[in-house]
Formats: sequence, C-alpha cells, structure tokens
Amino acid sequence: MRRLLGSFERSLSLLNAITDGVIAQDENDQLIYINDAVAHLSGYASAEAMLNVSAAELTDRLKIQDEQGQVLTVSQMPGRCALSGHEVPERELRYVNPNTGEPSWLALKAQPVFSLDGKVQFAVSIIRDITQRKQLEAQTIELLAERERVKVLQRFVSDMSHDFRTPLSILSNSLYLLQKNTDPEKRQTHAVKAERQIKRMEKLLNELLQSARLDENKVSFQFRQTDINTFLEPVIREYASLATEKQIDVQFVSDYNSCAACIDPTEFDHAFRNVIENAITYTPKGGCVTVRTTTHDQQTIISIRDTGIGISNNDLPHIFERFYRADQARSTDTGGNGLGLSIVKRIVEVHKGRIDVNSQLDVGTEFRISLPI
Repeated sequence: MRRLLGSFERSLSLLNAITDGVIAQDENDQLIYINDAVAHLSGYASAEAMLNVSAAELTDRLKIQDEQGQVLTVSQMPGRCALSGHEVPERELRYVNPNTGEPSWLALKAQPVFSLDGKVQFAVSIIRDITQRKQLEAQTIELLAERERVKVLQRFVSDMSHDFRTPLSILSNSLYLLQKNTDPEKRQTHAVKAERQIKRMEKLLNELLQSARLDENKVSFQFRQTDINTFLEPVIREYASLATEKQIDVQFVSDYNSCAACIDPTEFDHAFRNVIENAITYTPKGGCVTVRTTTHDQQTIISIRDTGIGISNNDLPHIFERFYRADQARSTDTGGNGLGLSIVKRIVEVHKGRIDVNSQLDVGTEFRISLPI
C-alpha cells in the first residue's frame, strides 16, 4: 500500500512538473485533476485554487474560439468530445489570456481513459500555449509579404524606368532629326514618331492613375441597365477600321438581338477597349478577331477571341497581376506596361462579374467577360 501511495505521489509530482497543461474531466464535466500548468495558463495561483471549477466555467473564463473565431461551448471542446470514446486530434484554438487580457493561442488534444470493462471513465486533455509560435509565424508571413512588396516595387521602378526611357529616347531623337531636317516628308515622319511616343507615355500615366484610383476606391461607378450589343457595336466598328491597316478582320457576332447587363458605361468601355486592343495588337497580319455576345444562366457573356500569338502556360496564371508582362509583350512596338489587364479584372469584379482566359501558343487567345443580367 505504501509502495502504491509512493508511486501515485511520484506520478502527481511528474504531472505538475511538465510544462504542458493536463486536465482530467468526468462525464459530468467536473475537473477531477488539473496540474499547475493549467492553473497558471488560466490565471489561477495554483491547481488547488481550481478545485471547484467546472469544465464549462474554465471554457467561459478562457473565451476559447475555433480557428475561424467562433466561440466554443463546453460541449464542443475536445475533452467533452473524447468522452464519447474517440481520441480527438490536436487542434489550434484561440483564447483570451486571463493574465494579460491579450488574444492568445493554445494547442489542445484529448483522449478517453477506459476502465477494465471497456467503459469511458474520464477524458484527459493536453494543453499547450503556442502563442509565441503563432506570433512568430505571423511575423514570418508579414516579413515574406514585405519582401514581396519590395520585389514588386523594385520591378515597378525597373519597368517604369524602361517604359519611360524608351519613348523619351525615341522622342528626343525624333525632335533632334525634326530640327535638322528640311525635307517636309521626313519632318512629317519624325513628327508622327514623336506624337506616337507622347501618346504612349500619356496612356501609361493614365493607367497608373486609374490603377491607383481603383485601389483607393476613388472611382465612382454609375451603373445602368444597358443593351450590350448596342453598346459594343460602335466601339468594334472603330477598332475594325484601325485593324484594316494590319489586314486583320474584326467581326461582331451575337446569339441574340439584345444582351442586357448593368454596367458603368465609362469604366466598362475602358475595360473592353483594353481587351480588344490587346487582341488586335498581338494578332499578326491576316489574322482575325471575333467578338461574340450571348446569354447563359442569368449571365451576359462577351467573348473576345483572336488568332494571335497566344500566351504560354507559364504566363497564363499571371496575366492579371499588376505589372506582369510576358516576354513577348515587352517590345517597344506594343507599349504594354503590365497594368491594363489588372485594371480590366478590377473593373469587371466591381461589376460583380468575372473574366476568364484560354490560350494556346501560335493558335490564339479568348477572353470571356461574364456579367450578371
């Protein structure tokens, strides 16, 4: 008997010495054992001070929540669940530290303890404060996010330097030759080149400003129910005329006489022009660009399909990222700056729509804009 008592006392000393909290609760949610680690975590001076505390009271005191911030009741706690006879894997739960009042984290797992006849006698829960680890993880995530922001900023500075340096160089050279030349035809050629580069820089600045205004929610959208076919036809005719210089055929097809959607005419015009302009830009001489409208499942769908150079599988997942440009799109001829499609996506999303893309290299690309009717 003395030997058994000594073994029991040593077991209690061992449980009180470990840094993890240990709780045993019976089927009536009474705490039949608590070590000092649980007491300290719960804001009590010692385990003895918790003799009359129930599992429900402890749960309320710690304000335990799940990973999504939903407050847990005692019936949802791992210890109660283990009383059903099944081991409960470790869960990471939020709680309010009574010692500091600060939001904290703990890891908790539980398992049942059976009697010789196979019945559940009580459940044992192991609790470990993991607040420091979660804080370190959050700091690591923030550090990685900051590094990514720095990388984006560096890429932005590099891209903008390239985007402005190139047209400024061409503009400077054209103005120099314009001054030196007396031939009217050559002067006109250089003047056209200079004007083209000025328009390119103007477009870049406008897209930078538009992107910033969208980020800051400073764009005031004025929605109204619109017949998309009637809205798109004049824009498509305008680009069809421009495309004839490249011998590109621009077609407009609709499955219905009228396809309605609620849009902001100004902003959606900007988005559509960006997509069709890209289609014409990246379609070689003799190609075709087809705009098709249809309705399906309470959605008006606008498809812009081209027979252009296509987009590689590596580039496809990134084309809506700000400042992202595929290598093929970096030439001075196209003037792509990596902002256009990110702006398009944001405008479409404000319309509660979505934009999808399918593409195959050397075959062509299709953008599909879906808008709620």
